[in-house]
Formats: sequence, C-alpha cells, structure tokens
Amino acid sequence: MKLLVLVDGSEPSNKAFEKALEIKQKDDELLIVHACQYAELQIYTLPGLSESTFIDPKILQDHHRYVEAKAHDICKAYKTKCEEKGLQNCHSFVITTTNDTKSEVLRFAQERQVDMIVVGSRGLGQVKRMLLGSFSTYISHHATCSVLVAK
Repeated sequence: MKLLVLVDGSEPSNKAFEKALEIKQKDDELLIVHACQYAELQIYTLPGLSESTFIDPKILQDHHRYVEAKAHDICKAYKTKCEEKGLQNCHSFVITTTNDTKSEVLRFAQERQVDMIVVGSRGLGQVKRMLLGSFSTYISHHATCSVLVAK
C-alpha cells in the first residue's frame, strides 16, 4: 500500500503522522508531504497614487527560498523520525505552488497512485469551518483514494 501523510509541524499533523506510522506495514511506502503556497507577484494600487506598485521580484525570490527551506526542514524532521524507528520506504516531498495547495496535493496523490491519504484535523467548529474552509474536509470530499482524518 502507498500512504501519503500531510505534515506541517502542527499538533494535528503530528497526530496524522503517528496514525500513518501505526497503519504502515513493512513493505508499504510512506510519502511524507508538506504543501505550501508561494506569494505571487502582487500589484497594488496605493491610495493617492495613480500608478500601480509592484513588489520587488527579489523580495519574492527571498520569500520563496525561505518558504522552501522551512518546508524541507519540516519534512526532514518527520523523515528522521522514520529512520530513528527503523522504518524503510519513507520518502519526503515538498509541494510548492502559487495555486491552491489542496488541489495540488490531490494531483500529487493521483500522479503517484496513492492508496490512502492521512491528514490531521484542526478541530474547527462548524462556523469557522464554513467560513475558513477545512483542508481535511476538502481532501476527504475530493480525493480519489481513501482518506483518514486523524483527530
């Protein structure tokens, strides 16, 4: 079986990771994935100015490098935990996009023919979930494979 666990260093993702380790059998493959969204080139019109203002591309490049470095650090920490437990077939991936991370995670899972996605739950109440949306709800409703939401 091929498992994908979404991680971000939070307590809910730690629970998802632990659940994935409980499920993983010796020959199963575990894909440890952190998805993050880059800022796009932004154009702002500031009050009182007739021209648009652009964010300096160097600032965006620095931001991208910072986001990617943090993402790799997060994945490395989880992969190290697998190694410390003597687990094999554990691989880490960073998905970076300017698009919606939820749909990119699902595309990644489908391309790699994942059998199950394990994701944490933030524990949002009904109102916050309705207003903010829920990553785990989106994944569970749109994935083409099984989804386990760890609480």
